[in-house]
Amino acid sequence: MTAIIAGMITALISSVLFVNLKDIQEKYEKKGRQTKWFILSVIVYTVIDCTIIKYMCSGGSCLSVTCSTLILANAMFLLAVIDFRYKKIPNRCILGLILIRTFCILWQGIQTGSMISVFINSFAGFVTGLAVLVVISLISKKGLGAGDIKMYAAIGYFIGCSGVLDILMYSSFFCTVVGLFLVIIKKCRMKSLVPMAPFAFVGTMLYFLLYMNEGLI
Repeated sequence: MTAIIAGMITALISSVLFVNLKDIQEKYEKKGRQTKWFILSVIVYTVIDCTIIKYMCSGGSCLSVTCSTLILANAMFLLAVIDFRYKKIPNRCILGLILIRTFCILWQGIQTGSMISVFINSFAGFVTGLAVLVVISLISKKGLGAGDIKMYAAIGYFIGCSGVLDILMYSSFFCTVVGLFLVIIKKCRMKSLVPMAPFAFVGTMLYFLLYMNEGLI
């Protein structure tokens, strides 16, 4: 029952993020479709999230960590879709993720009895993601957008220093491979801008799969 309730809450949070991101398409879609998208997303997320949470918790995973992980995974998928289609990462979604993660830190701290260490790890991840991406942006002469920098800072806030560095490595690898392939088939040029969120999503999923197999999530 706990897994079902946690899954429904996680699904509701993810659905709110989804509907807010759909606002970006106001000039392409009618506002009246928001309710339909919300109901559909609640159903889909509830089924998926409840199943995953039940599986993870049965394996001894911390409920607060599992819910936080799912919210990040759901949000990264939405950011990937928006960035791929509109070359934009909404600031309000990043802010929403930070607020949600702050609540999860409090929940995780209470559940594990280590509030300070959880906060320090999350804050260090935020700073690491922000600092590394700023340096990369300066070296590449602003080859990365401000949205990409804030996105990785949010990822770091969710999973800490080592996690955000792993995801950055994975996503950079996939971005390089796909970018070179597109150049070879002449679909883009070397200086063309490539949306980073889709690769960050793939890197995040790979990170979660690897660590889930090791029982660390």
